[in-house]
Amino acid sequence: MLFIVDLDGTLLDSERCLVEVYAEAMKEHGASVRLKDLSRAMVGKHYSQFLREFFPEGDPSLYAQIHERKNALYLAGMAQMKINEPLIRLLRTLKLQNSIALATTASRPVVDTFLNRFDLAALFDFTISGSDVKCRKPDPECYFKVLEHFQCNSNQAIAIEDSSAGFEAATRAGISCLTVRISPGPSAKTTF
Repeated sequence: MLFIVDLDGTLLDSERCLVEVYAEAMKEHGASVRLKDLSRAMVGKHYSQFLREFFPEGDPSLYAQIHERKNALYLAGMAQMKINEPLIRLLRTLKLQNSIALATTASRPVVDTFLNRFDLAALFDFTISGSDVKCRKPDPECYFKVLEHFQCNSNQAIAIEDSSAGFEAATRAGISCLTVRISPGPSAKTTF
C-alpha cells in the first residue's frame, strides 16, 4: 500500500502561520487584511489568484514580491511550528511495510526546510512539491505524479489530507482519502 500525505495543516501545524506571514508581507505593500478573509481567499488557490482579490491592479511582479517575502517569513517561522506527532508515529509504523510519499503544493524550499528541520527525510520514499507541478490542489496533478512514480493504481493508495482542496485532489485522482485535523493550542491533538 502507498500512503500519500500532505504537508501544511496535515503534518505541520502551519495554516495560521501561513496566513499571518502572507498578511505581513501584504501589509508591507500597503494592504491591511483580516486574517479570516485572507484565509478564506487562499484555500486551494495559487498566490497569483488570491492576491488579485486584495491587489486588483493585477501586477504579477507585485504578487511575486509578496510571495517571496512570505516565503522568507514562513521559513524563518517554521522553527516555531509544531509537527503532527501522532501522525508521524502512525507513518513510521506504516513505513515498516508500506511506501510513504509527501505530496504538497508547498514550494521545494519549504519542503526541504521542513524535512531537514524535523529530521523527517528518511520517512518519505518520494516527495513532490509545488515546484514540481503546474497546478495546485484541488487539481490532482501531484497525486497522479506520485502514482506514476510508484507505478501503482489509485486503489493501491490512501491519501491523508486536511483541506477540502486536498481531499478533492485525492478523490479526483481516484484515491481514498483520510482527513485529519490538528487542534491548536497547548493540548494539541489530531483527529481523523
